[in-house]
Amino acid sequence: MSIRSTFWNGRFFQSTPEWAVFELGGNAFCLLTDLATDEQAQKLVAHHEAEARGVALPSSFPNYPEHTVSIFLRSVGLAHYHNGLVWPWFSFFFSAAMQHRGLGPSRDHAALEELIVRDGAILEVYERDGSPVVGLYFQSERDFSAACGTYLFAS
Repeated sequence: MSIRSTFWNGRFFQSTPEWAVFELGGNAFCLLTDLATDEQAQKLVAHHEAEARGVALPSSFPNYPEHTVSIFLRSVGLAHYHNGLVWPWFSFFFSAAMQHRGLGPSRDHAALEELIVRDGAILEVYERDGSPVVGLYFQSERDFSAACGTYLFAS
């Protein structure tokens, strides 16, 4: 069984064989390593770019099934940790992968650059509306190195 036959669902490489969730990191690797054929690359990028979004797409969409979210994350108010938050480093990595294939940058790239200018920093993670994540047990870090690095890689 191959990666393509296991994870390709006709629109994108899904995060697991069971769940048709588009995960930015996995699909970026498929673009960068040329695992995605040219036709698959065009389809998955079209799917990404057509998806409704707030300021940018979350790192995975649609949400993972609720029963798969850790009880710990739910108990501290972070059920959306991987279900709905915008992680710039994933977004910039995906944008770089699109550019590698001649299909980008992604439309999220410019939107996230506007947030960098607004905040005077590259934050670790944002809510879908572009506001920094602020909670009792977790808040977005400023000048997050992974986001800085993937921004430079994609720019």
